[in-house]
Amino acid sequence: MNFLLSIACGKGQVSHLNAAKSLGYKVIGVDRNKCATNVYRHIQQSTYSAEACIDAIKKVDQNSIVGVICRASGPAIATANKVAKKLHLPRCGDLIARMAQSKLGLFHACMDLSIQGVKTRAVDCVKDLENFNGKLLVKPDVGVDGKKDIYILDGVKKDTAVFIEKAKFRSINGVAVVSPFIEGRDIGFATLSLNGQCVWQCFYEESVKWLNDAIINSSMSMGEAQIPNPVRLEIINSSLEIIRCSSATGFVYFSFRVSNSQAYLYEVNSGLAGDGLVESIFHDNFPKINFLELDVLAMCNRFDDIMKIINGGKND
Repeated sequence: MNFLLSIACGKGQVSHLNAAKSLGYKVIGVDRNKCATNVYRHIQQSTYSAEACIDAIKKVDQNSIVGVICRASGPAIATANKVAKKLHLPRCGDLIARMAQSKLGLFHACMDLSIQGVKTRAVDCVKDLENFNGKLLVKPDVGVDGKKDIYILDGVKKDTAVFIEKAKFRSINGVAVVSPFIEGRDIGFATLSLNGQCVWQCFYEESVKWLNDAIINSSMSMGEAQIPNPVRLEIINSSLEIIRCSSATGFVYFSFRVSNSQAYLYEVNSGLAGDGLVESIFHDNFPKINFLELDVLAMCNRFDDIMKIINGGKND
């Protein structure tokens, strides 16, 4: 019997788990809370600790686990990567897991790879911002709610300390980070890779609305045609280099702020979580492809099946 291990099995993972079951897999769900849908077995364990998850699944015949999936963000991505590594199964890789989990990790990785990122540093109090000029973003280093708890501030003011404390409180590691706010467009680059080689990609553009210093809404549209070719190539080359260095398998999203013909990488996400991309952009523009099933196939090493779907799922 072939089992699929899902790191997280809450409401946000229901469609992913159903896709796995439709492909004939028995799903073992790992989550500290009750599973939001029926699974073959539920292991009640926090997804924030890879070591605890690895220990918990020792009770399962590990040779019967053929893949590890994760439609979540932050620490769960790092946990899924470590569990898959332990089981010698396809995974996003250590580099992408680090970049997806921590904003500081992302920026340091960009520097190591000579990729242009948004300058990011830890901040503990207002005094740390004495030499900071212009608009700035304050956010958790290791967040779990996507764009929630990200604050834009028009310089350092009296209430800046409040936002720093909010970000620290909402960060898994208790660290808040600060970066300059760069005016520009938000360009996303979605990829599917197998063993470090990209086999599918698409561009999209995100429009973010702010209210009272915080993000309240965002929407997306296909945006490749409006991206200048040099910027487009920079985004592709930077993303593919990260995928190659991480020997990544599965879906990875890259978010860039494009300003003055420069692309700044500010976010990396592994898997199909976040922002409703699958339900909106992918569904509307690639109706012949079931992306949730595609992700399951990738993490189960069914590469031939993936290529058949991609080649047969192109729009006429």
